[in-house]
Amino acid sequence: MKTSISFSIFIKMMLFCSITMAQNNEFKIGMFGATSCKTHIVNSCDIPFETPLDNGQKTSVLNVLAEDGFNICQTYAPNEWTSENFIKSYLKLSQANGFKVEVGAGHYYKPNVDANGNYLGSGTNVFDNCGNSIGACQTPYSQNYFRAHINNFITNVYKATPYKDIIWGYHVCEEASYYHAYQFSNNCQGNVWMNPSYFKNVEIPTINVSNAISTLKTALEGFNHKMVVMEANHHKNINSNTNDGEGTYNPQSYLYLLNKNDARDVFFEGSYTQFPSSGWLNQVYSNMYNNGYHYLGPIKSIDFAKNYANEVHKVVNIEGTSSSSNYLYHYHSNLSIQNANWLWFQTYTSIIHGVKGIWFWDLNYSWNTGETNNWGNTNLSNRFDRSYFPSNYTNFTANLAKELRYLVNNIIISTDANTVIATKTDGLDPNCIVPAITSSAYQLYTSVPSEKKTENYSLRYTIRSNGTESYMIVTNPLNIPVTVTLNFSNASNQVIQSSTGVNVMFDNNQYSPTSSNYKVNRNSNINLANNTVGNQYYIAYSSNKQLTLSFGPMDVKVLRFISSPPNNNNGWDRAWSNYGSGNIDGHHVNDGDLFYTGDFDGDGSEELLCVGYTANGNSDWITVLKYINNDWEWLWSNYGSSSAGNGIYPYRNSFIAGDFDGDGKDELLGNILNGWTTMFKFNNGNWNWIWSDNGSSSHPIRPYKDKFYAGDFNGDGRDELFGCDLPDGWTTMFRWNGSNFAWYWSDNGSNHSIRPYRSNMIAGDFDGDGKAELLGFSSWATLFHFDNSNWQWGWSTYGTSSFNGWTYPIPSTDRILAGNLDSDLKDELFFLQTHSSAAWATTMDLKNDQSAWNWNWSANPQYSITFIDDWSLASNGGSNTKYYLVRAKTNESKYLLSMRKFCDNYLVNMYKPIGSSNKSTSIGTSENALTTESVTIESINDISVYPNPAQNTLTISMPNALQYRIEIIDLNGKKIKVLNNAEGLVNIDCLDINVGIYLLKVFSSEKIYQKKIVITK
Repeated sequence: MKTSISFSIFIKMMLFCSITMAQNNEFKIGMFGATSCKTHIVNSCDIPFETPLDNGQKTSVLNVLAEDGFNICQTYAPNEWTSENFIKSYLKLSQANGFKVEVGAGHYYKPNVDANGNYLGSGTNVFDNCGNSIGACQTPYSQNYFRAHINNFITNVYKATPYKDIIWGYHVCEEASYYHAYQFSNNCQGNVWMNPSYFKNVEIPTINVSNAISTLKTALEGFNHKMVVMEANHHKNINSNTNDGEGTYNPQSYLYLLNKNDARDVFFEGSYTQFPSSGWLNQVYSNMYNNGYHYLGPIKSIDFAKNYANEVHKVVNIEGTSSSSNYLYHYHSNLSIQNANWLWFQTYTSIIHGVKGIWFWDLNYSWNTGETNNWGNTNLSNRFDRSYFPSNYTNFTANLAKELRYLVNNIIISTDANTVIATKTDGLDPNCIVPAITSSAYQLYTSVPSEKKTENYSLRYTIRSNGTESYMIVTNPLNIPVTVTLNFSNASNQVIQSSTGVNVMFDNNQYSPTSSNYKVNRNSNINLANNTVGNQYYIAYSSNKQLTLSFGPMDVKVLRFISSPPNNNNGWDRAWSNYGSGNIDGHHVNDGDLFYTGDFDGDGSEELLCVGYTANGNSDWITVLKYINNDWEWLWSNYGSSSAGNGIYPYRNSFIAGDFDGDGKDELLGNILNGWTTMFKFNNGNWNWIWSDNGSSSHPIRPYKDKFYAGDFNGDGRDELFGCDLPDGWTTMFRWNGSNFAWYWSDNGSNHSIRPYRSNMIAGDFDGDGKAELLGFSSWATLFHFDNSNWQWGWSTYGTSSFNGWTYPIPSTDRILAGNLDSDLKDELFFLQTHSSAAWATTMDLKNDQSAWNWNWSANPQYSITFIDDWSLASNGGSNTKYYLVRAKTNESKYLLSMRKFCDNYLVNMYKPIGSSNKSTSIGTSENALTTESVTIESINDISVYPNPAQNTLTISMPNALQYRIEIIDLNGKKIKVLNNAEGLVNIDCLDINVGIYLLKVFSSEKIYQKKIVITK
């Protein structure tokens, strides 16, 4: 912030506090100017107390800040007047109060100037050549005459224990594009602080700041400390055209120094705006991009900064003086209404725009005229009690900080992008909640210019969810009251879908929005220790989830949705959700997206390959996501580049996944109709070109590109490729021979029984014999097995109108999936209706005698449950329902991935099948038959089995801390080998085991590991 020179040390110092949040929530609630403290002499040095209390009295302002929810403070120390001993003790004091610290670093990198303000060089460390190798002690601490050596601070403080763990980052520069009087004409002048004539008003060249960032990053590599650049364009906007009117440099020049992909690079948007109560109506939104004044300009700067910085934080000004001063417009949009609505609006609207922290500048400047700052009065032992704080702080800032901390504690305001469900800023609502500002559902109480009746000034909001609760933060950018009817009937979030109304948080409904004293009392009666809010009230929806709300001028409302989501406990548990955000990690789901599953990295779990496909697009995103620690994480992406992935891009809409070479990793076979066919493998973190037919029309695979199916049809541990020349050509199966796809089987154009089904088949091991079958759908549904070197007819509907109770032919709106959903060796069929009034979902598996299919599980009206756990089969106002199966975790069954569009956002949930009794079968009929109806199957972590297929020896690697029972069981349920009290690494001799498919079971207490193994010779 731009200030005049003051000889108070408080201008130059501040510190930071951090209370560790659940789920690694790193959102910052920060205060500048929090360095007022009690000091004492230790070893001839005047330093702070390192404990929160001294003789029962508070030792600093940090005590009250901690009570009010602040979790970080900024200090301009160490600077040219601060000793190492002082900052070390202050860091310990901060830690004792539960704080971390953002420390100053800018003073060590500013340029030298001569007596006329001309630059004498732009090198870094310009205060290091004063012959002062150690930061001097001083009494009082404001009288250190010689500047300390930055390299000593790096070694003795920044990198040293425990200080390195208290420091959050470094304030590298602040308003470097403005003329500030902290540059020195004589670098080593003694007692510079007492001779302000040595100060010269100059900007700081960008090269100095760039050198400062690189110097600190190099010296502190591996410490993950933040590099903070703070810039401002007061009352205006920062963008690529910004000209602050001072000197050579502009605010965006320093923003450009940051790296968006470097987690250490942080930008503080520090523009302050006193609300223009008499001029806001005449400020035109578009003028902010041409250096025009606009009260919403600094908010829009946040959007611009997010393009360059890894994190953007907002600094809100809380200066206060007399009622005649315009500084009180930092709090109020109307000085006759002391409600701090402008302070609340700036804070919450910055959060809507996606900042990762809110900071307040400056505690020491928040005093009003007539108030006495007694923090330096050593005669008052209790001078750091709340009663000695500025009234602006106690009436406004403290209560606002408590609101923020309550929301942070409850993971509603969070740095986790997955908590953000929906956002609307300065445009039409993409989520269909807020009506257009010109509609009848949007009522303006006061006449305003037509420019103010545009979407730039309509309600802004963010919807956040912690997985259990969902909140909506809404702000009104107009300085007049408005009444708006919100429509939640198309909400993608399930908590909102099942809600009956909202609690308006932090508000006691005492004042109506149109009254002159609206929300004067900002105290929400929050108890952070008990996690309770005293002031809140309930509003029920009107019909069809409509909610009419009245907003005061520049008003904020925080809404908590009151809901009882269904949890039917009917054989499925929700394992993961995007809570309606439209995203799966960093991939935003759109209508034309394609999804492929496969074990591309060979670890036993399947990844999700997401393609944001557009026809003829040259910048479609291709992303591989992996389910790690119960969340989808980014594994690989082309970041929209058509050249990434070694040639994979042209094939993005026509992949077939399969383990064609039998190495345990699925390859991707890309197939361009009438073009090339190419195989890719994921190795060393990237896709690699393995093989291609190079577009040759003479390659044997060429005629069969119309339709491919992949599966291990012969049980040899490798997937074959089943190709169809449609509509009337041959059908041929290919097998990878190590260098090419070779002809393996063909119908030679004959009238083979499989021909009518070729355009619509599903591959799966439905009988559990270790070989994939093909289930074909035509006028009949028929199962084919590859036995005796040919495709053999198995089960069939034989023309009936029922697939074991499911309507046949299958309606076009129904989805059929295949995958193992339980603890047996068989793949199940999963039938799901997807139309708007869908009510049926059923899983089936093939009977052992293959005469029919068993219904293992179902949700349907006859059971009075039309949900899969909390997922409604009916669309509930949504559309474009999609289902996929993915083995998200190693050694577990497939999970159901469900998607449904609401307005423009997709709700995506993933469900895990639970309990074995309703989806498992028996293998064999002898007395040794293995039944799994009553066995609870849980995977045992860190067990690996190799090689598989095995010839002579099968190796099982198990955690050493436990003992296990190992069983190998054939398909008739007979135990072929049993090993008790096994532990560690076990080698099993397979020479006496016949070639075939077997079930491996590893028992530990009540947990069981199961895996299909193949024995070859």
